[in-house]
Amino acid sequence: MRTRRRLAAGIAAAAVLGSLGVAAAAPASAKTNNGETKVTMSQSLLDKLSAENIRVEAFEPALANGTNITFPAKQKKPRYITHTGGMAVLIADLGTVLLNFKFDLQDETVEVSLQNGTVIKDAFDLRNVKIKKAAVTANLKITRVSANLLNEATYETVFKKGMTLGTSRTKF
Repeated sequence: MRTRRRLAAGIAAAAVLGSLGVAAAAPASAKTNNGETKVTMSQSLLDKLSAENIRVEAFEPALANGTNITFPAKQKKPRYITHTGGMAVLIADLGTVLLNFKFDLQDETVEVSLQNGTVIKDAFDLRNVKIKKAAVTANLKITRVSANLLNEATYETVFKKGMTLGTSRTKF
């Protein structure tokens, strides 16, 4: 369950950050911008998950490196940044996979999909969004919806509304 939480949080973070980066870099045209979003997981959250034997893993084509998960990102419209791949939050063989993060820069929310096709709206909140020429950055916060999902998937109670999943940085 803990791993599912981590995965969901990471995925949400990546989606949020990715969408922010695209909005800053993309013109309001039909052109598609390709780039990547790197989510650096909160060390505080990772410590809590580790204490409960919950792990977070990247789901292809996303890649993990230390506390970072990097997702391919695209932006066709200035409002949205979409990502492929995902993050798994696991405890033993139990957990969940959060896929295809979609950052909504206008509403400052992140939508994710589950492996069964279910779409979870408002899975994460984007906070402190900063759009600069080089990159878009934001903090990913766990919502009540994702906290409940991750806690149920890992049979734990580690995830809480308002916890920081991590920080994201999207570059195109």
